[in-house]
Amino acid sequence: MSTTRGIRVTAGLTLCADEQVDPYVEVHGRRRSARFFYTEDVVEIDGRSERFERDDLFENLLDHRDEGVALLSPLAASGAFVAVIDAVGRTAPHEIDPAFVSPRGEGPARRLVVDGIEDAVVRAVDAEATFAELHLPWARRTVHEVVLTLPSTGSPLAELVDGAGTARSSSPRPYLHPIRTPGGVVVTDHHPADHDWHLGVSVALQDVDGTNFWGGRTYTPGEDYIWRDDHGRIEIVRVEHLADGAVLDMRWIGPDGGVVVRERRELRVMHRDDRSAVIALSFELAPAGDRTVMLGGPGSNGRIGGGYGGLAWRLPACADIDVRTPSARGEEAVHGTVAPWLAWSAAFADPTDGRPAEATVALAPADDASAADPWFVRVAGYPGIGAALAWDRAVAASPDAPVRRAYRLLVADGRLTDAEVGALLA
Repeated sequence: MSTTRGIRVTAGLTLCADEQVDPYVEVHGRRRSARFFYTEDVVEIDGRSERFERDDLFENLLDHRDEGVALLSPLAASGAFVAVIDAVGRTAPHEIDPAFVSPRGEGPARRLVVDGIEDAVVRAVDAEATFAELHLPWARRTVHEVVLTLPSTGSPLAELVDGAGTARSSSPRPYLHPIRTPGGVVVTDHHPADHDWHLGVSVALQDVDGTNFWGGRTYTPGEDYIWRDDHGRIEIVRVEHLADGAVLDMRWIGPDGGVVVRERRELRVMHRDDRSAVIALSFELAPAGDRTVMLGGPGSNGRIGGGYGGLAWRLPACADIDVRTPSARGEEAVHGTVAPWLAWSAAFADPTDGRPAEATVALAPADDASAADPWFVRVAGYPGIGAALAWDRAVAASPDAPVRRAYRLLVADGRLTDAEVGALLA
């Protein structure tokens, strides 16, 4: 929801957490954020805490009655609060599957805990989204417009989220999530607590003629990353359903509502065997008008090693990570290199019991232009891979020469060998 001044406000609340924690209000500024723990009268900024004295509202009410002192919290200021509470009260609750609920305690002390609710609340607030918009397994499901399936079994491989519920500061855009291996292991994440604007597998750039279509803080030469009111959004205009996928027509819209870029994206599924599948993904970016548009990002604006933008794949939390190309291994060795493919093997969470499940994902360019772009890799900070469209210089998209990229995305159960990865992506 938004205030009358356009400030976004999101509340994440629960009575079903494993442990009670001090509630807080978090305010995001241009460069920093502050947390106010209102039951403790503590403000926290950049890890520093300061406690403040509290004004007694009852004493203020008595002073108002006796001496005409202005009320700190007048009745008129409670209207928005009451309106929200009334709206919550009128909303029909959604029953949570008992499989995601665990009892704690006995007798009168017995209570129910929703699995993972603490993390879900943090992610909902960071994403300015509802639990349903985060696609949590126990939340009310939304119907996705495009579902890619495995031709041999009809089981879902990937779902297309239109991104309409994404916070404006995270640059709303369509993305694939969840993507599953044939065995059902989920190999994408979205709206993670560390970077809310990381959205499954998506196409995004942080600087398209000055508009941030990536989300989050914008890299600004001489100022590093700062919050700016420069976020755009990507909307689906038309979907053409195919037997093995879909063709999407989209428009990239700037902060002023004008269309900056038009995109055509193709998604097709190629099933290799019962253990692996390949998605062919291509996109073409063309100016909406008659002038050339520059496609860039932090790398093209001087951020050394920060050339992300283009095809981005946010992976879920995983362990025992082996990221590699045919000639390099490890984050530092692979990041920024050009190679025929990039693979990531790790232990992900099995959707049936949460136990570690081995899986491999990989990317490969499918044309010469894509083959020239360096790979982007993050392991230590967060799990993510991508193909850097504007590694260290912006790319021009003109009416006569739109920018096109094409890739193959491999998802497989188990740890594939390099030879198996190369053969499946060939």
